Order: sequence, then structure tokens, then C-alpha cells
Amino acid sequence: MGADGGNLLARVIRRIGQTGPAFFVLALGLAISFGAWHATVQRVGAEAENNFQHQVAQAVGALDRLIQDNINLLIGLKGLYAASSRVERDEFQQFLSGFNVAQRYPGIRLVSFVRYVPHSRRAEFEAGVRQDLSLGPRGYPDFAIKPAGARDEYMVVTYIEPLTGNERAFGFDVFSDPRRRPAVEHARDSGQPTASEPIQLAADTEKQVSLALRMPVYRRAMPVATVEQRRAAFLGVVSSAIRVDDLVASLLGRQLGGVFDLVIRDLGLSGAAAPVAAPALVFDSGRALGFTAVPKSGGAVLAEVKTLDVAGRTWQLDFSAPAMSARGTGGMLPPVILMGGLITSLLLFWLVLMLSLARERALKLAEQTTAARAAEGLREQLAFIQQLIEAVPQPIFFKDAEGRYLGVNKAWERFFGIPREQFIGKSVFELYPHDQDLARRHHAKDQDLFSSPGSQSYEAAIVAADRRVHHTIYNKATFNRSDGAVAGLIGTITDVTGLKEAEAALRESEARFRDLTELSSDWYWEQDADFRFTQLSSKVREFSLDAAEHIGRARWEMPIIGVTEDQWQAHRDLLAAHRPFQDFVYQRHDANGMLRTISASGRPIFDEQDGFKGYRGTGKDITEQKRAEERIRHMAHHDALTGLPNRALLHDRIGQAIAQAQRNPRVLALLFIDLDRFKTVNDSLGHQVGDRLLQAVAERLVACTRGSDTIARIGGDEFVVVLGDLNQPEDARHVGQKVLDALSAPVMIDSHELRVTPSVGICAYPHDGGDVETLMRNADTAMYHAKQMGRNNFQFFTQAMNDAAQQRLLMENDLRHALERGEFTLHYQPLLDLESDVIVGFEALIRWPHPQRGMIPPIQFIPVAEETGLIVPIGEWVLRRACSQGRAWHDAGHSQLQVSVNCSAQQFQREDFVATVRRILGETGLPPGRLDLEITESVIVQHSEEVMARFEALDEMDVRISIDDFGTGYSSLSYLKRFAIHQLKIDQSFVRDISSDPDDAAIVSAIIAIAHSLGLDVVAEGVETPEQLAFLKALGCARAQGYYFSKPLPAEEFTQLIRGWGQRARAAVGA
Repeated sequence: MGADGGNLLARVIRRIGQTGPAFFVLALGLAISFGAWHATVQRVGAEAENNFQHQVAQAVGALDRLIQDNINLLIGLKGLYAASSRVERDEFQQFLSGFNVAQRYPGIRLVSFVRYVPHSRRAEFEAGVRQDLSLGPRGYPDFAIKPAGARDEYMVVTYIEPLTGNERAFGFDVFSDPRRRPAVEHARDSGQPTASEPIQLAADTEKQVSLALRMPVYRRAMPVATVEQRRAAFLGVVSSAIRVDDLVASLLGRQLGGVFDLVIRDLGLSGAAAPVAAPALVFDSGRALGFTAVPKSGGAVLAEVKTLDVAGRTWQLDFSAPAMSARGTGGMLPPVILMGGLITSLLLFWLVLMLSLARERALKLAEQTTAARAAEGLREQLAFIQQLIEAVPQPIFFKDAEGRYLGVNKAWERFFGIPREQFIGKSVFELYPHDQDLARRHHAKDQDLFSSPGSQSYEAAIVAADRRVHHTIYNKATFNRSDGAVAGLIGTITDVTGLKEAEAALRESEARFRDLTELSSDWYWEQDADFRFTQLSSKVREFSLDAAEHIGRARWEMPIIGVTEDQWQAHRDLLAAHRPFQDFVYQRHDANGMLRTISASGRPIFDEQDGFKGYRGTGKDITEQKRAEERIRHMAHHDALTGLPNRALLHDRIGQAIAQAQRNPRVLALLFIDLDRFKTVNDSLGHQVGDRLLQAVAERLVACTRGSDTIARIGGDEFVVVLGDLNQPEDARHVGQKVLDALSAPVMIDSHELRVTPSVGICAYPHDGGDVETLMRNADTAMYHAKQMGRNNFQFFTQAMNDAAQQRLLMENDLRHALERGEFTLHYQPLLDLESDVIVGFEALIRWPHPQRGMIPPIQFIPVAEETGLIVPIGEWVLRRACSQGRAWHDAGHSQLQVSVNCSAQQFQREDFVATVRRILGETGLPPGRLDLEITESVIVQHSEEVMARFEALDEMDVRISIDDFGTGYSSLSYLKRFAIHQLKIDQSFVRDISSDPDDAAIVSAIIAIAHSLGLDVVAEGVETPEQLAFLKALGCARAQGYYFSKPLPAEEFTQLIRGWGQRARAAVGA
């Protein structure tokens, strides 16, 4: 090897010896930095996965509970229908008002009863809804099933709460929408609650995704064991319509917003033969809440897919969250550790390298003989160092021992927006001319470093070229001259603004999640591989449970009750199989001795090698939920007003009593009780007084029966008493008399002394029936017979009564066709002026000459017409026929005749009543001043403002109003002043004994005096003797009608009566 080669090798060896330590320091620093970063990533990632799964489990459990709460509400409604043969609209509304649905059930837009209507009954159904006055006098005159068109069958939204805002849904045919029909049919056939596929509500103008939960309702006492039986007994469904965005957002809200994203899809009916081709979107948290947790820019994402059974349908819940958010603030550790390690390694490398090269440079400079060669060598070294510094992406700066800048790199220029040429040689005070406090802090840090040479690191908030405040980390180190003295410092600036903002966002997100956890009633627990508790959150203390008592013990080692051995074994088998479990329910006493019901849910934990580590899950106190469910069950079997058993529980009690009577040959008796004239009290004094009267009746019935007897309220003013263990049917007579005596006594409610009497029907097992339905029907028949016998009595059932009930049913059927067949006719009874003895008017009275059964008196068919609602079209027919006849007699020269027509309460309460009267007067041509409408006192006291408006409208038309049967109701005399009333008609019950009964005479005298003082006409009804007529004339009664003058006559005979009466009057004048 030559001399040159030897020199080259020596230089290489020398250079390696000089720079080797620097590269060793760099390699060691990088290895340590990457090792620490990798270990931190693994630990933080595992924690992130655990946190995410815990959040998902809580969200799924909470959503499941929200849906179950809605189903429990429908179970309660189903119980209401099971308890009554017919649930009226006002009962439906009253039941729901007790649940405070809007506040307790998030997302519910409406609760409805959807009735099944075959096409053959469509007209009857629509007519019934139009005449439904239970919530107001107007009814629903424009009601019709929609959309229009004939279909074989309909599912019609009949009752709806609240109606306001949901009017578009009222009358909607659910079967008209092919998407809604399958859920209804599935509920009907299965007997179970069923959810619809995602739909849009007819009443939802925002067209958001909604869910309909439907619970089938069947006719009472009909078998429902098979699909065919359920279809035959199907009455309809009770349904809740839930806006899904509102439901799930109430769970997530702004509390979990930003923690994870949730997308819910509907996979179709659970257990379907094939999955749906395209799962329907049910919920998207990004759409509902307005923001997403997973950024669109991508990044690592945690994901979890869950399924949830929603009333027979399967929902797929897709959870996702950015891995960084799930890691919490610990997620910032890996990048910070890596960045800090790299910066420190590079700085140490650079410092060691510079120190090594400085010695070489000094030796070379000593050897160089000319200044030119020395300068050239230094320039080469400086160029190399400058290129290295410029390549670093972080701002780097150099300062001398005086604190003046010697140099900066391009990254520094970009960060501060200052060219280096303008700043070299200046100090930090000139870098921050507007923030001298910050400059002094930086200068003080520099002086500390010069005083104690080495390295330094600190955080600072500074303003950069973009005029924004940046959070930075300064790393500084001193460098020395060849003599060892400090020559200056080198520093780097790391911008951590993004990290700080991310940490702040994550802290806020974690705070929201902690708030949600604290607000939640659930607590968190963990168990080891032996199923013993290792951790239990402090939340349990709120329920007086001891967390320390659980640690180290398995659940079955705790003092738990309410779990059978079979249930424990099934639970242990599930745990041994490492499968998740949901809602394992048990009971235990808390520290205060209170028995609590607890529900636990959990899922297994596995390590990275799929090794089983234990369980984690949540627990919740469901004591109040169970109590609420018990209250719902109680409400389903008891009357809300009186607390007595309702119809459903009554049927069960009767069935039990029948079974007991069969085992021990004894007699069972049913007393069916209906209160006489209760409606008058309710209409005149209001529902509040009526309700208190019913409560008083219930208390008296309990007081006059045995503890073993059953007393039930089955609706309205109807009660049933079940007497067991009797020797013979006649033993019930004693109890029947006690009921009459107890209920006939006056009741004081506020300042009102009320008297109601009962009509009681009695039947016995096995004499009058062998099953519940037959006994109830026969007791009801006996009760109606008691009413026909004058009320305030009891009657035992006989076969003759059953025959009469069958005849009544036939009458109802015939009555429905009598109008269209033209079977009705009118008779007319004259009204006389007692002073002139002239016929001044007539009262039109309906008669029904049945083609097969002959003349049927009104007292038999009018009550049936009122019960069925047929009184409205019948009343309109009477009004039109009477006005037409009155016009005919007017044209025949009898213009003085006043036409009096009875008007039922149902007619008068219809909103279109005034328009109907105006139309009929226009069609018939009768002058309005010749029409006199007769109404009862009960109409006046009910819905007074609406009634007053109708009175005023009729008065403006010049139509007269008479109060029929005056003095028999509970009305206040103030109504005679407030309303446009023209005439009072004295009830014939007061006229009948007027000449022999001083009380009746006093009442008639008072009525006449009141009428005269108020300027009203007065008519006495039912005048039958000359003594009655003379007495009335003496009291000043101006007009009268009754059999003394003439019975009601057909139109032809009445025409002859008018003529004959007129001739008699003219003859009397001529005489």
C-alpha cells in the first residue's frame, strides 16, 4: 500500500473514531424512543377497546329499556280493553292522561286504538264515530275512512291521543299502506307486540323515520289459543307511534354526541326465512345530532355491531368511534413520547457530533499554514451544518452567549414570517415587541440555561405568523467553545397546538361521558375468570348497596332471593360457555332492609390470545320499574276511580266462584246494579260530582257485603256483586234489600244532597246459567226488568225476562230499517189557550205502526233509539214531517197553529243542529216563528257556553224554545235568565194530583209565578179532568194540553178536530 493509501485509511479510521460516538448515541436514542412508543400504543389501544365496548353495552341496554317501556304502556292499554266490553273515547283519553306520556316516553308522537272494520260494517262504523259525543257536543260530523275507496277490510285509526297535531292520522286506514299491513297481521296472528318497519307517520309534516309498536286486542271471552281463533276474535290494535330520531337522541343526546357514531338498520322480522335484500335505515346519529364522531378524513376507527330485538323485528346497531377518542387523554401519549424521543436523540447526536468535529477542526486549523486554507475548511463545515439544519422540519435557532440570534432555519422563517436577514443579531425582545412579558420569560429561561449549562425544555404559548396563538414546546441545549466556555445555545420549537386542541376536545368528550354515567341509574362491574367480583363502581351506594361486600364473591354467593335453582343453573351454564347475558333479574335487601329488584347484563372479556379473563357489565335497580308494571297490572284489573275490580277481574272471580261451587254443591248469585237517573246528576252538576257519587256508592256496597264477596264496577254507573257459598237463590234477597237501603239514602257532596236509587237484577248459578257470560247476561236482563218495574227495586231473573230481552234485540234490528222503510208516522195533540178555548198549536208525537207487531209505543222504542244513536236521524225526520204538516195547515187557513217538536239531547248537541233547523224550515216553508222546539233541562246545564250560542242563533231566527218536563231535573233557575227561553211546560207528574196534593199544587203555583215574573209562557201537560183544568185556570195558567181535550190524532183526524173546534167556537160566539 502506498503512502497516499495509508494516509486515506488513517483518515477514515480517524473519522470513524471521531463520529462513531455520535451515531451510537443516535441509534440508541431511536431504539429507546420507538420501543417506548410501541409499548404505549399497545396499552392505550387495549384500554380504548375496553372503554368503547363498555360504552356500546350501556347504549344498547338503555335503548332496549326505552323500547320495553313503550311496550309496557301498550300492555296496560290492552288490559283496559280486556277489562271492558267497550272502551269509550273519553275512557281511552283518561287512561293515557294518568301516564304523562309526553314526559315519560321520549319520542312518542301519538298513542292510538286502530279498529278492524270489515267492509260490510263500514257505513255503520263511520256513522257511529260521527255521532260520538263523549269528548264534546260537536262529535265528528265529517269523519270518514281515508284514503277514500272501497276495500275488503280496514284498520282505522279510531282513538288518538293527542288529537291536536295528529288530525291527519284520525280515520287513516293502516291497511291501505302495504308497508304497515304486515306488522298488524303479524301482531294479530301471534298475539304478541309487533313493531312495524320504518315508516313515515301520516301526521308528521317533517317526514321523519318513525316506528309503530302494535299490541293486538281481542274481543272479551273469545278463545285465542290458535291463529284461527285469534283472527276470529280480532278487535284491533293499540299502537304507539315513535319518532326514532327523538327516541334514540334522548338516549345519546349531546351527552354522547362526539363519543361514538350510531347507525341503526332494520333487518326485518326476527326469525324470517330470508334476510331483507336491503336493510332500511332507521337512525343515523350524524343526521339526527348534526355532527359525527368519526372524521371524514379517515384514521383508525373502532367498530362494534350489535343486534337488538324490537318487538319481533331485528335491528342492527353499528357503533363506530375514532380510536383516538376512545383512548381518552391517554391517546396523546404515544405521539408525544415518540416526538420527544426523536427530538432529544437528534439534539444529542448533533451535540456529540459537533464536539467531536470541533477537536478535529482545531487540529486541522493548527496544521494549516495559510488563512485561505483555514477559511475554506471552515466554510465547508459550516455549509454541511447549514444543510443539516435546513433539512429539519421544525423551527431551529442559534443564539450567542448574549442572547442574540446567530442563525435560524427555513422552518423558523415560515413559523414567524420573518426573513433571517432581518433578524440575525437581534434579541428575543425584538421578536416580541408587543409582548414584552413573553420576551422576558424567554430571556430568563436562556439565562437559567447559561447559568447551568446543559439542556432545557418548557411549554410556551406564542403568536406565530398566522396571528394565532400556538402551543409550543421549546427544547434548548448549550454548546461550548474549544476552551470549554459556553458559546451559545441551540433550540428547537415543536408546535403542539393540534395536540392540545385534541386533548381539550377529548377531555370535554370524556366529561360528557362521565356526566352521562353519573346521570344514568346503571352501575359498572367486573368479574375475574372465576366469576368473582373484582370491581364495582361507587354508583351502587346510591341504592344503599355495599360495593365492598361484592368483591371476591360470585353472584350466587351473595344473599340473593327471587331466583330458582333452575334459573341459577341456566345462568351458570351460560357463564361457563362464556356467552353474554342480558337482564338477569334477582332481588336482595339493601343496607336499610328494603327489598330491591336488580337487573344485571354482562359480556365476557378475552385477551389478545382469546384467553378468557372474566366478565364486565352493568347493573341497574329496576325496583320502581317493577312497581310501575305492578301498577299497570293493577290498573288493567281494577277500576281507576273506585279501586274495585273491573270487568276482566270480575270474570276471573266469577269463574273461580263457579269452580268452587262445582266442588262444593253450593249456590252462587250475581247482583247487577245500575243507578237510576245518575246521568241527570252527571249532566247537571258535572263529572267531578258524579265521580264522587260513584265513589260513595262503591264504599256503601263494600259496607253492606261480606269480605269474601266480590264487588266490581264494570263501567259508567254499573256495578256487580258476586255472592258465593249460598244455600239457595233466595238467600240473595237479603243482600238485595241491603243494597236498596244503602244506596237509596241521601249522599252529601259539597252543598248538594243527592239521592240516587238502584235497579238490581239477580241471577243464580247453576239455576240461571252455567258460565260467566250467561250469568252476566241474565243478571243484566233482570236489572232492565227492574227499571221497567219503576226503578228502586230488585228482580230475580226469569225465562220470561230472557224472552223480553230477545224481543228488545229484535226491536233494535227492526228500528234500524224503520226509517228507510217509511214505517214511522206522526200523531198530533192540540194545545189550547185556556182563556179563549182556541186551539193555538199542536205537539207532534211519533208513532211506529210495525207491519208485523202492530203499534209500538214510544216508551218502548225511544230508549233503544237513544242508546243506538238512531234518535238523531229519527228526530230530524220528525222535525221535517211536522214542519211540512204545519205549513199545510197554515196554507189551509190555520195560520195560528204553533208547531211543537221534541228535540233530544243528542240532536241539540250536534254542531250542525242550527243549520239543520234552518235548512228544514227553508225546505218546508214553515215560518220560523211558528216552530217551537221542546228540550229538557239536562240539555241546558251541559256544555252551557255552546248551548247558549245555539239558543241565541235560534232566537235570532225567531224559533221558539220551550223547556219540557220543567221542575224534574237539577237545573238552576239562573238559566231561565241567561238563555233565550220562551215557554215552560209543567210536567204531568205535578198536574196529575194537583187538586188533592198540596205539594204538587205548590210546585205548579211556583212554576206559573216564575214564568209570569220572567215574561215566559207556561203550558200544563197531562190535563185529564175538569178539576185539574179549573185549578190551573185559578192559578193563572194560560195554556194546556192533555187527554181532557184530545188524545194525539193522525193528521186527517186532527184536521177534522180543528174544523169542528172552530165551528163550536163560532157557534158559541153566535149564541
